[in-house]
Amino acid sequence: MKDLTTRHNTDLQRAWRELRRTSPNLRPYDAAARLGVAESQLLATRCGGGVVRLRGSWADILRGAGRLGVVKTITRNRYAVHETVGKYDGLRFIQDNALVMAEGLDLRLILNSWGAAFAVRDRVGATERRSIQFFDTAGVAVHKIYPQGDDANSAFDEIATSFADADQGLDQPVGAVATSAVTRSECGSGDALLEGWSKLVDTHEFAPMLERLDIERATAMRIAEGRFTTRLEISALERMLELARDRSVPIMAFVENRGAVQIYTGKVARVENIGGWLNVLAPDFNLHLRMDLTGDVWAVRKPTVDGDVTSVETYAADGTNIVTFFGARKPGVPELSEWRSIVSDLEEVAS
Repeated sequence: MKDLTTRHNTDLQRAWRELRRTSPNLRPYDAAARLGVAESQLLATRCGGGVVRLRGSWADILRGAGRLGVVKTITRNRYAVHETVGKYDGLRFIQDNALVMAEGLDLRLILNSWGAAFAVRDRVGATERRSIQFFDTAGVAVHKIYPQGDDANSAFDEIATSFADADQGLDQPVGAVATSAVTRSECGSGDALLEGWSKLVDTHEFAPMLERLDIERATAMRIAEGRFTTRLEISALERMLELARDRSVPIMAFVENRGAVQIYTGKVARVENIGGWLNVLAPDFNLHLRMDLTGDVWAVRKPTVDGDVTSVETYAADGTNIVTFFGARKPGVPELSEWRSIVSDLEEVAS
């Protein structure tokens, strides 16, 4: 990732303007990759021209989002894009994390990894699309909020004005890209992992256990193969979604990055595989998965006080967790037997 603070970003302005002319449908995420810069650096070149750099506490800016009415939230990683629609209600703060738990929205925001925010106005045909966009310290987009109604314009303008940074220059300094957990450690005790796994009483204990043992998540899947995990075909991902759709089984879909976890709970409507992307499409939920970059797919079982909890988890070749699926459930409630049946069907094909 180039640090453009050492050169005039008017060069980048011109490069992006030319790229938009030749590839008008190219999204900023892909444009930044094409130009070899961070997305926040690309966006900063529009400060003073439809983009306002924001400064203030993340909590205050997020509280402002609560006045935007119905919004679409987008959280993505390199391999998956997760979109949900709802109101930014039920906002709570726990140390350096924020939680949004409202109808349609279920978010975990890791605020100590955030580095920049912008209020953005984009012209899409004859309409103006507004958004609040958050980036981590490396300039990678972690979370975006798009108001869905014209009645949110005044609340959006208030955020853009109240939190406008005095510095609206074109330069946007960024830090190094965060090291992936996969490079942290490929070692650790397999025996200790399996013993600890067998003693889980809550799914939320899993990540702290891996951290304590210094074992990366994708590595844990391989260590536990045959006992707690089953390797599935990549095509099982599409089959799982089709079965959930056809059997009307509600699911939970988790997509995460360094700064956010976004969750959808509900039924699957349409499933389409187009141009290397597996798409789940509904009025209040869209999920887009890069199937060409999917490495491993696993059926995973974790013991809890409520019985086994089953998930289908996908990983990229570099060990990144792309997306995790569960059957819809609440704490204290046993897993849906219909969901467990779907996963069993996938395992049977894999055996």
